[in-house]
Amino acid sequence: MCMLRVVMFGTPAIYWNDNKVFFPFAKMEAVLYYLLVEGECTRDKLAMLLWGEKADQDAKKNLRNTIYSIKKMISPELFITPTRKMISLNNKLIYATDIELLNTDVQDFLQKQSGEFLENFYCKDAELFDDWVMGKRLEFKEIMITRLTSGILNFIHNKQYTDAKKHIKQLIKIDEYNESAYRLLMKIYEREEAFYKVTETYHKLEKKWADELNLCPSNKTKEIYARVAQQHKQRLDALEHITKFARDLTIIWR
Repeated sequence: MCMLRVVMFGTPAIYWNDNKVFFPFAKMEAVLYYLLVEGECTRDKLAMLLWGEKADQDAKKNLRNTIYSIKKMISPELFITPTRKMISLNNKLIYATDIELLNTDVQDFLQKQSGEFLENFYCKDAELFDDWVMGKRLEFKEIMITRLTSGILNFIHNKQYTDAKKHIKQLIKIDEYNESAYRLLMKIYEREEAFYKVTETYHKLEKKWADELNLCPSNKTKEIYARVAQQHKQRLDALEHITKFARDLTIIWR
């Protein structure tokens, strides 16, 4: 059986039987992306979403023609119309979407995918659809942040610091101004006595905020940096003292 596979993060693409489908116009793709995410929808809403600038009858006609063209290109069984007003996709013909992976394993999702939801995808004269895309980008970003944060807390609770650091770095990549994530990473490095990593992380945050936000890190973050800098200095001083003592002993026993 032929199946539909869809990529919606990064550069979007639709595959039918593992062959990429090239649509003659973007609104054909938009219909599929919207129904894949939202599920069942009224025909009126879908027509308004994509042809809102046109008269009601013209918008509905365009939708009918678009659905007909998609069926012709992919499969006559792709759409399900439980009533005259409602429309959805036939789940039996959908193999996979990257949204499913996001909902099951966010770490695996982030390793395999890059980019925003429907990145660089644009429909001419479809402002409502563009608004929907922007809203979904924010929603999916929040989902990623929430699930990564939950995983980080769980790893820290179980003292799995390597996995915690990996998740924190992913979180910073998605939410680049998240000072709490930087601070948590600094604390783990401090626990591991990787003092140079604490300094490196702090200066990275400090520069980013100064260059892009004209701000400086909070006092909480500065306190961690100052504490670690002091610990590092004490360790270097102790090492210098031991080295000097060893050197003096060598001179005495010559």
